[in-house]
Amino acid sequence: MNPELTIPEETLRTFRTMRARIRDFGASFAPEELFRIPPGFSNSIGWNLAHIWVTHQLLCYRLSGLPLLIEEEAVRMYGKGSSPADWAASPAPASVLTPLTELADRFEEDLAAGRFGSFTPYTTSAGIELRSLAEAVEFNALHEGLHLGYAMAIRRALAGTGA
Repeated sequence: MNPELTIPEETLRTFRTMRARIRDFGASFAPEELFRIPPGFSNSIGWNLAHIWVTHQLLCYRLSGLPLLIEEEAVRMYGKGSSPADWAASPAPASVLTPLTELADRFEEDLAAGRFGSFTPYTTSAGIELRSLAEAVEFNALHEGLHLGYAMAIRRALAGTGA
């Protein structure tokens, strides 16, 4: 098997566990809290959680030349540079939370089925060059942790504003 397509089981177990915990974290908020942007922030908890699964789709599927499992509208709403300030209305919480685990499951299924092959190298905004699916998955773990951290900071900011 191509080592660039081999993702260690430990990495997949961590990915699966973190996605479930991130989903549970998001589910602990009322809808108005999930999508509120506190002063000093440009996005909400819900945006950060959806940005996690959108970015994974872009890094793993799009760069592998596979169709995304999400609508382009999700990329516009939750992709890099977007903001809930541009939305006409907040989405349903389930539309942000459910894909966290459903898309993680599907990724593992697609990986096991050998659907990934070619990969277009990509340099992230952090200056990290991704040359393979394995590197994209590794970087994605860092990216997901970063956005979970942002979401946790927003939770603290909302608590501080009495929201």
